[in-house]
Amino acid sequence: MSLVRSRFLSSIAIGSAIACLGLALVHAADTAIPANDAPAPPAKVKVKIKKPMKMDQPMAGEMKKEGMMKGDMKKAADKKQRDMEDAMRKDEQAMKKAAPNS
Repeated sequence: MSLVRSRFLSSIAIGSAIACLGLALVHAADTAIPANDAPAPPAKVKVKIKKPMKMDQPMAGEMKKEGMMKGDMKKAADKKQRDMEDAMRKDEQAMKKAAPNS
C-alpha cells in the first residue's frame, strides 16, 4: 500500500473515531437526568366537549331509510341493548360456571 493511501485511510479512521466519540458524548448528555430535578408534571390535555346530537334531524349516510331521523336510530339501539342485557347476563354466568377457578 502506498504511503499517500495509508495517510488518507488513517485520517479517515481518526476522523470517524472523533465523530463517534462526539456523538456518544452528546447522547450521554441528552439522556442524563440531574438527581435533584423533579420530573415534569404531565401536560394538560384539552378535552373537546361534543354538542349533543339533534334527534329531530334526518339521518345522513348510505344505510338510512326514507324519513328516518337520528332519534329513531338511538331508540332502536337502546331497545336492542335492553333486549341483549338478559342474554348477555346468562352467557356470562354460564362462562363463569364452565371456567375452572384459578
